Amino acid sequence: MAMCTQKLNHSAQRRLGNGCLAVGLILWLFVHPAAQWANNASHFASGLLLGVSLAINMGLLWRARRNRHNQA
Repeated sequence: MAMCTQKLNHSAQRRLGNGCLAVGLILWLFVHPAAQWANNASHFASGLLLGVSLAINMGLLWRARRNRHNQA
């Protein structure tokens, strides 16, 4: 995931990660389709977005901690 967002600056990565988190949580909490295949697709999409958000935000945290440690 870090390879995909490597060319974006930190604020754009933070916006992307938080946007994925928000959309994933909205899908998980408020979208309840009637058909089973649509329910499965909704769970897949929300899980994918939450995973992308987790990967981006953990990468940003790791990079910030590493840079802070190198500056001290």
